[in-house]
Amino acid sequence: MRYLARGTGQQNSVCFVTRSQSLLQLLGGEELAVTGGAEVQMSQIALYLAAKGWDVSFTVYDMGQDDEVIGRGNIRLIRGYRHDGGVPGLRRLTHKLPRLWRALVRADADVYVIRGASWVAGLVAFFARRKGRRSVVWMAHDRDPVWGLPRHTDVNGQRISFLDAALYRYALAHCDLIVAQTYAQRELLREARNLEAVVVPNMVSCEGEIGSRGSVNRVLWVGNFRPFKRPEMLLEVAEKLPHIQFVMIGGPKIGHERLYEDCQRRAAGIPNLEFLGPLPFAETDRYFSEASVVLLTSESEGFPNVLLQAWAHGTPTVSTFDPDGLIQEHGLGYHCHTVEEMATRIQQLVSDPVLRDEIGKRAREYVAAHHSPEVIMPRVEELLLGLLAQSARTTRARGHSLGT
Repeated sequence: MRYLARGTGQQNSVCFVTRSQSLLQLLGGEELAVTGGAEVQMSQIALYLAAKGWDVSFTVYDMGQDDEVIGRGNIRLIRGYRHDGGVPGLRRLTHKLPRLWRALVRADADVYVIRGASWVAGLVAFFARRKGRRSVVWMAHDRDPVWGLPRHTDVNGQRISFLDAALYRYALAHCDLIVAQTYAQRELLREARNLEAVVVPNMVSCEGEIGSRGSVNRVLWVGNFRPFKRPEMLLEVAEKLPHIQFVMIGGPKIGHERLYEDCQRRAAGIPNLEFLGPLPFAETDRYFSEASVVLLTSESEGFPNVLLQAWAHGTPTVSTFDPDGLIQEHGLGYHCHTVEEMATRIQQLVSDPVLRDEIGKRAREYVAAHHSPEVIMPRVEELLLGLLAQSARTTRARGHSLGT
């Protein structure tokens, strides 16, 4: 069933609101060397909806392009703002707010979706209510439910201003739907703010074949270099296991270039570690296929794409982060807390190919049953259509009231 929210014959429409510098290239068809998990997930959802006949748009970072360009899947990429635009000290007031508002107007969508905690969520929720549209706040990290609360900082350890916290609080209170990636995020939102969210897990394609591991055992680490990812732990594990090959893939995030440089310099002195730096997202696929083990060292996350990619290729994971306890509950690898634990579990997996293959097979079956697009996307579309149905009912109720 289709709900035509803004007029007979018009497509259902959704706009994903992002400040990312990578979406313009990612959906424009360029291969990017540094792409975050949230951007990958949003682009996958957008392409699916576009293929289903939705009018899909994104607000994207201003990199000097036209006001609107058409990307993959006929998705509209609408220019937003630049982080350095406007008058210094007044950038938000003189540049960011008006440019983003103009982009939201241009999108003219039925539903506006913003992923992750920020002040922008407040503007999106306010815009949607003022224009009679629907808005969705989609959690991207376990810190999002408590973002802006007293004594809490963002994922980079930075203090959150009172204004930003107030705008995000407004968004959560006035949006039409909150989506969590995990049940843990949903429970944290209940405890911290007494608000409800629906749970929609992240998705991954399971179309790729399980690759040949070959005779050389390789442990793979993939991620952007940010403090909460703790890339230095991979270096320590590699030093403890000199007989095992390690591969490290990832690039620096803005503001954390020093961390990347320090890890790169230290990696040069570890003979069994191949430091590849940033690679396009599509190119990393074969490394997941060839790895014996995928290692995740994050202190906190949302639902890491790295885990999903590993499991989709039938590769066991050794991880310091276990979303909803899935690794332990379903036997998808090992949840560890220290460098010593990780080294022990990696040694166990590379020494026992039968165990490794059993875990890998179980992991692949798990993601196919719970995280494939065929499972996740009908749920996403159902939720969006439900919001449009609410809009239709509200419109009819108002019309009836005016008629009486």
